[in-house]
Amino acid sequence: MPHDFPPHGTVYAHHATWRDEGIFVHLNYNLTGLARVKEGRKPEPTACIIDTQSVKTSTDVSP
Repeated sequence: MPHDFPPHGTVYAHHATWRDEGIFVHLNYNLTGLARVKEGRKPEPTACIIDTQSVKTSTDVSP
């Protein structure tokens, strides 16, 4: 870390607190909305993609 930063433990403690309180999740959500508005779109997405996992089965199953 640069010499003008606080000690590693202090920086990590702040990061861990913000992570545990969900600050980074809220920042990401809000920044995404702001970027969408800047591009002329609504802040909330109007569509989504749902992906399902294929389940492989066998046709040769004994009773």
